[in-house]
Amino acid sequence: MGDDSRSSKSVTGLRYLGCGLSFAALVAGGWWLGDLLDESRGWAPWGKLVGSFVGIAIGTWDLLRTSADIERSDKGHR
Repeated sequence: MGDDSRSSKSVTGLRYLGCGLSFAALVAGGWWLGDLLDESRGWAPWGKLVGSFVGIAIGTWDLLRTSADIERSDKGHR
């Protein structure tokens, strides 16, 4: 019984780790796309700033949505 609980907590922890990595990837992706716009359109530094903020907004939305799904599925297993 103890090992099953520990395994479930490990899986939940890995799912939360995935949420954090996804958030970081979305912010970095927004910054990268903004950098491309800065180089191609000459908008420096506005492309990076707007891209970063869009990445943060989408990352936050995804983080909240995924965290709620994890919590919902974790309570269903108890």
